[in-house]
Order: sequence, then structure tokens, then C-alpha cells
Amino acid sequence: MTTSGLSEPKPENLINASVERVGNKNRVQITYHLTDLSDAPFEVSLPPDTTLVSKTGFSNQTEYDYDLSWDHSTRRPSITFAFNETSPPPGKSNVNEPADYGYSDTWALAPLPEHFQPHVNPQPADEGVAGQNVVFLGEVTVHERATECHQIRLVIPEAASLSLPPEDLLELLAGTAQELDVGYRHTVVTAIASPNEMSRGGFAVGPDMVVDDDASVESASSGSMWIHEYVHTRQGMALDPEMEWFTEASAMYYQYRLLYEQNRISRAEYERFLVDASRAARDDVVLANNTSWHDNSEYVNGALVLAALDYRVRGATDGNNSLADVFRLMNQYRGIGQNDTVTYSTFADTVANVSGQHMDPWLAGHVRGSEIPRPGEDVAVTTLEGKVYRISDSPVLLWLGLFVLVAVLVIVSREE
Repeated sequence: MTTSGLSEPKPENLINASVERVGNKNRVQITYHLTDLSDAPFEVSLPPDTTLVSKTGFSNQTEYDYDLSWDHSTRRPSITFAFNETSPPPGKSNVNEPADYGYSDTWALAPLPEHFQPHVNPQPADEGVAGQNVVFLGEVTVHERATECHQIRLVIPEAASLSLPPEDLLELLAGTAQELDVGYRHTVVTAIASPNEMSRGGFAVGPDMVVDDDASVESASSGSMWIHEYVHTRQGMALDPEMEWFTEASAMYYQYRLLYEQNRISRAEYERFLVDASRAARDDVVLANNTSWHDNSEYVNGALVLAALDYRVRGATDGNNSLADVFRLMNQYRGIGQNDTVTYSTFADTVANVSGQHMDPWLAGHVRGSEIPRPGEDVAVTTLEGKVYRISDSPVLLWLGLFVLVAVLVIVSREE
């Protein structure tokens, strides 16, 4: 079994597929090498926001909920689809507006289809690297690192420009894999630096993550987008609508927390993140009600709630347990059968199980209500040595408070 719960395919059960561009545009062709002409179904669904250009050996008559079905006679069936239909401006990559996927004359970053058969092995026909859901076609350098969790493949296109040497970035990802003990993981994580101007700093699909090449790597002010997207690859749980906020909230929280855990930002810098999040939090947002979200509130409010919850769990267990233990138990709910999703009640019970305390009133106020944790009240930092303290105990904020007090006294004395 793989660590993500799937059986390792036998070589004879693999379906190899070659991926290539059609010209230098936004068209990708995938050719499947099917040697078994049995009656076993083989169906394909196009990636979201793509358009089918042509197909060979496939029909639209499907048995399952997919787009195309193999005709059982063509040994090399293929599909060609287009992504990012708008043409890029002259001399520019991608499209008029930033998007997740993109292309230029020399490269393409494209989505891959979903398959009914789980063991499809897509590989570029020429230069490039394919993950399970994303492919980069063009000249690349691949850096790999084996960790106790899994193999990490860092893909650096020739057209990308990084602010950190690849080996340092690989070290960051390996350290993150080591620190984030939340259970669910894939055998291989493919991390691609996108040379494209993306509509967001990054995204993750299954074991594949893509990050804009100029996104933050280890910034005290903006955290690490690389850690953020890596956290998404470790989220295996199926969430009830009331718990959907946890997806981005946990990724945002850990993009700062794990920088701190790896000594890449200081205690004061981590505290500043919590203070800034407190100021940016929206007081009209209910995390359990996604219709109330706005201005990235599920990120900011959610991260602040998880920071406070992490503090409470650590404090209740003398530092022996943390939010990661809650995360790990949530990852056991995969949505496979009935009652196999993380509901709000499941979340509250899991927190009680990990912390040894029922926190229902607090959780109800902050998840089903619009209460916001405030620094100095119930948001705190746990040091790398395990000591728990409130932000109000911080010498940084103490001196800041004294400075404000002196300034106020000076102003008052001048008015007198």
C-alpha cells in the first residue's frame, strides 16, 4: 500500500501515456498505450476549464461519470484539448489576465485529465516533467530529496527565476515534511516553480503543487507560499460544508508556524504575524457559514482561530499534543463511506479527544459564531522548547506598549 492508502500498481497494470504539445500553443495531446484489449472500462474526464479539440479511439458513451470512454479496439487512443483559450499578448506568456496554467513559445504548464483507472502513468514525450494532475512541458532541472514521509521532486523550469537556490528550497520542503506530522501523505510530491504570472501565488492538486516562481519563500511578512501549498498535499480529509474553512486556514497558519518551527523566522516575527492577522480579521464572518466569507476571511480568521486552538491544546496537555494531532485524526475521514466526513461535531469531539478537555463553548463562538481571538487574550506562541506563553508576555509587544504609552503622555503634556 502507498502511504496515501492506494495499492501500489503492478508494472503490468500500469497504463502508460505520452504527453506532448501540439505546436507552440495551448494545446496538449495525450496518447494512451493500451495493451490489454479486454472489456475492462477505461474512461477519461477532461480537466476543468478545458476544451476538447479532437479524439481518437474514444466515444462520448460512458458507463461511469466521465467524459469519454475507450472504444476497446484502438490500441493507441488519444485526446487533444486546449487550456487557457485566450491568446497571450505579443511577447508575453499565458493570457491577458493571470491564470493558474500558462504557456509561451518554449514551454507549457498544463492540467492533466482524470482517469477511471487509477494507475495511469503520464510522461512527457520530450522535455518536461509530469505529476499526477499537472504537467510541465519544456526544459527543466529536477532536484529530488527522500524524506521519512515521501519523495519530493522540485521542478525548476529553465524559464523560472527563484529568489532562493533550489537546494535551499528543497531543504525547506524536506524540513516541512519532517515537522508536519499529520499522517496522510503521498508517495511522491511534485513541486513545480511556475514561470507564469499566476492568478494566485500557488495551488495544489493531489500530490502536485505549483508555486509562482516569485512567490514568497521564507518571508516574515508573508510566510512561505511553498509551505502553504505543501500543506495542501497533506490534507486528505473530506470536509462537511461547515468545516471547509479548515482547508485554507490550516495552510495559512502552518505557512508561518512551520517557518518558526524551522528557525527561519524569529519569535518576534511570528508574533507579528498573529498581530497582523488579528488586525485583518473580519468581525462579520462566521467560519462555518461560507456565504459570510469575504476578503480572504477563511484564510485570515481561520488561521487566527487555529493559532489560538493550537495554543489551547498545547497548554491543556503540557505541550505533549498540538493542532497537528487534531489534523492527523481529521485525515482519517476520507469521504469513502457514509458518515466519513469531518463535520463540526466531529471536529469538536476530536479537539476534546486530543486535548482532554471539552472546548465546545469556545469553538462554538469562534467557528459557528463570529468571535475573533485577540493577541494578549487567547492567542499565544509556543516556543521551540515547548514553553507556552501569551503574546502579552512578549518583550516585543511590551516595549511597543510602553512606546505608545509614552507617546500618549507626551501629547497630553503638550496639550496642557
